[in-house]
Amino acid sequence: MEARALGKTGLSVSVIGMGTWQSYDVRGPAEVQPVTDAVLEHGATFFDTSPMYGAAERVLAQTLGTRRRGVIIATKVWAGSAREGREQIRRALDWYGSPMCCRSPAAVASASSSCARWGRAAS
Repeated sequence: MEARALGKTGLSVSVIGMGTWQSYDVRGPAEVQPVTDAVLEHGATFFDTSPMYGAAERVLAQTLGTRRRGVIIATKVWAGSAREGREQIRRALDWYGSPMCCRSPAAVASASSSCARWGRAAS
């Protein structure tokens, strides 16, 4: 599958990705495991998810398993407070890997720093 540079991040992503809104908000990973397997088998390496999508973040992490290192995951922070935002970041890192194993630690640092600025602005 064709891949393209993702801005100036140094990351390369497939031109086709998989969104998880509605499709991955299921009770268990077995319901969508065949979807993740097919996406990866066809060469897509980009997934989009969010805490707004119910169980999608957790389910995606479970269906990827050890294949996590081979994909790029875009997620979001959707929170009513800086504390809740930091918790969402922590949870995503637990599911998808620490900044040391992510392909772009700068992206994690940027999200954390934005959350910190948000917290200062809200106080």
